[in-house]
Amino acid sequence: MKEPSGKEIWFPAKRYGWGWGLPCAWQGWVVFGGWLLMIILSALLLMPSHPWLFEGAVLTLVAALIAICWWKGEKVRWAQLSHANRRVSSPEASRPRDVWSGTTGRQKPRWRWGKD
Repeated sequence: MKEPSGKEIWFPAKRYGWGWGLPCAWQGWVVFGGWLLMIILSALLLMPSHPWLFEGAVLTLVAALIAICWWKGEKVRWAQLSHANRRVSSPEASRPRDVWSGTTGRQKPRWRWGKD
């Protein structure tokens, strides 16, 4: 998968929420599999005798995976979240919006952005 700029993407951005989803390229799967293998090996080798070293290893590995996702992943769309929280002055737009169906009817929404 490639971005419009031509950058090869290994990890696509999530549609809802922050972060990246599962890999979409074989290189991403290799990185993810290696990361998972290192987590398991550090749990087997460090957890029984050195729990503090295990916690440090996990934090380091998570930081490394986030850095790789930032470098080789799709640009995270933070603007979608800020757009959902924006207040609009029209009466129709000020009703609570049902995020799942996109309706603005008077039914009770399952979940809403922001406060009432």
